[in-house]
Amino acid sequence: MRATLTALSLAAALTALTLPGSASAQGVRAPGGLLDDSPQERSQMLSVFGFLPWGTGFGGAVRYSIPIVPDGFISKLNDSFDLEFGADVYSHWSFNYWGTIGAAEARWTFQILPKLAAYGKVSLGIRYDRDWGIEPHWDFAPGVIFQLNDSLALRGEAGGRGLRAGIGFSF
Repeated sequence: MRATLTALSLAAALTALTLPGSASAQGVRAPGGLLDDSPQERSQMLSVFGFLPWGTGFGGAVRYSIPIVPDGFISKLNDSFDLEFGADVYSHWSFNYWGTIGAAEARWTFQILPKLAAYGKVSLGIRYDRDWGIEPHWDFAPGVIFQLNDSLALRGEAGGRGLRAGIGFSF
């Protein structure tokens, strides 16, 4: 929980430092903010993460996201619905094993500020590790995306399997 709060605080601080102008110009009513109900163009994104499983260990993850419903389900809000596909590779030192997860994810994103989005996603897939073998995998993860420029973003999320922090490349 502390790590999640730290990540969210860092995202909020970065947003405050990089958005010039008055508070009203950079709020949820600004173009690209949460209350911007104009049609939006969304990019595909390839993301690479460092992964810290709960407990001990480390790993890496990659995700490829495709916008499916670019203007979302709520007409008065700047939201979108994306599908993400990817894999995690991780180790647990306390159990001395490596594992992999292949997943397909449904992500609902809300563009809070022009450069800051928050999302929730549900993940379904297959997990393999030495001790448990092959088994179904599911997860839920809230996360944030901080857009540095048109093609580069910082991402962070906290799911049932651990914390992820990484970089997203939009195209």
